[in-house]
Amino acid sequence: MKNKLLAFILIILLTVSALLLTACGKGNEKEDEKEEKGTEDTDDKDGDGDDGKTDSDKETKKESKKLTFESNGDGTCTLTGRGKCTDRDIVIPEKSNKGDTVTAIADYVFAGSANINSVTVGKSVTEIGHFAFDNANIVSITVDEENTAYRDIDGNLYSKDGETLIQYAKGKTDSSFKVPSGTKRIAYGAFYASAYLTEIIISDSVEEIGEGAFAYVTGLRTVTLGEGLKTIGKGAFCGCTEITTVETGDSVERICASAFGSCISLVSVTLGKGVEAIEDNAFSGCQKLVEIINHSSLVMEKGSQDYGLIAQSAKAIHEGSTRITDYDGYLFLVNEDVTYLVGYVGNDTVLMLPNAEGGAEYVIHDYAFFENEEIVAVDIPSSVYEIGSMAFYRSLKLNKVVIGDGVKTVGADAFAGCASLSSLYIGGAVDEILGAAFKNCASLSEVTYAGTAEKWSEIFIDGDNDC
Repeated sequence: MKNKLLAFILIILLTVSALLLTACGKGNEKEDEKEEKGTEDTDDKDGDGDDGKTDSDKETKKESKKLTFESNGDGTCTLTGRGKCTDRDIVIPEKSNKGDTVTAIADYVFAGSANINSVTVGKSVTEIGHFAFDNANIVSITVDEENTAYRDIDGNLYSKDGETLIQYAKGKTDSSFKVPSGTKRIAYGAFYASAYLTEIIISDSVEEIGEGAFAYVTGLRTVTLGEGLKTIGKGAFCGCTEITTVETGDSVERICASAFGSCISLVSVTLGKGVEAIEDNAFSGCQKLVEIINHSSLVMEKGSQDYGLIAQSAKAIHEGSTRITDYDGYLFLVNEDVTYLVGYVGNDTVLMLPNAEGGAEYVIHDYAFFENEEIVAVDIPSSVYEIGSMAFYRSLKLNKVVIGDGVKTVGADAFAGCASLSSLYIGGAVDEILGAAFKNCASLSEVTYAGTAEKWSEIFIDGDNDC
């Protein structure tokens, strides 16, 4: 009986062991299958970095919530604001929370909105309003590849065909940008007030620079205009205070109103053969514009108010090579045996003004250092015989001035508004200090005059001076 019982128990144990071995075998087979499958999915067979997945397999960006929309009444809607969305990377959804398809983005939607890094536009959007993405923090604008109206190139917004550059991502810190070949138009305000750009290169395919396209890009110093450009739009470069020279090329036909308004550092403009029209105030506020190299058929005279005030401050109008020379950052113009210091593009803050080439005496031209935000001291040599009007106007950090013994005239408002000016030396040759030359110099506490008391009494000092 015992033998039968032991035999029965042995049979049960063998059966259980067999079942366990079978189960283990199947589990290992499944693990092997998973490993084989996993290897196949991640193998980059074609070497293109694609990881072997189709676009539909790749992770899609999560749509942003709590944006605000306004229904268009036809099953579509317009994105009207950021609402309570706190995403730094905004992904505009295909549909609103009420189920309307998002087809439009209103003007100024994200303009000035804080803490935004990027914006992604969905495939259904067919209309984007003015300055919708005008935000100094946005470094990238992305558009769904299936969108039929827009596309992105290098993180900037373009029309689908790439012919119109609509919005430059202003948060980019690049100092130079070249408009890609194939672009025909730069849209209204596309680069408005971009903070980091110092150089713009316009490709030859561009035919039109739109209204205000580069307005108030205050760090912009170098602009290269392409050979296919025909129109420079209204206010296109208005307020670009660091541009010193402009060459339009022969293709440009029209320079629109205020195109270069208040470009206060502009000293030389070259007009190509094709220029037919320069609209009102195109060069208003360009008081340092002393040279015009004119290859067009337009007839200009120095001091004229015609042709957008381009010749209002001109000292030289000619067809030859530029007469402006850069001497260690100091810009000189020699014309009709008179030498003018017309501007400074260097980085020094303590200035020892140089002698002109050949030792010539010279004039510090009107507005030469106008509203310079960096200089703290200036030493004017005896080779200077005149300081022009507004020459150092509102140079707010300027605290020390030495006027050399050759200077005879200090022009109107020459140092007006220099609120930090505390120390002033006036050379003995000065015989006139014109109106408001030192007006609103509230910190001026030390004035030294090189001449005699009798000579000082003979100097013509016009009203509104603090010296």
